Amino acid sequence: MGQDPTVLPHHTTDQGEPVTPRKTEAEARAALAAMEPIMAIEGRDMSDADKELLVELIQGTTTIEEVTKIIAREAGYEID
Repeated sequence: MGQDPTVLPHHTTDQGEPVTPRKTEAEARAALAAMEPIMAIEGRDMSDADKELLVELIQGTTTIEEVTKIIAREAGYEID
């Protein structure tokens, strides 16, 4: 029997950790642009530096762990 067509393939690292497929910069910026009106309605704002970090995160060029460390350092925490 063949593979179940309803099961989607999952992308993983060499260690088996799940990862999101990479997006182009244009796709990442379009996703950010789609979020901005929602954030504005909610009264939230994002700095240009944070927008760039989010674009990199959406693209997959920065990991959530790296972003967490950047945010912690900006908040004054000593991170290795």
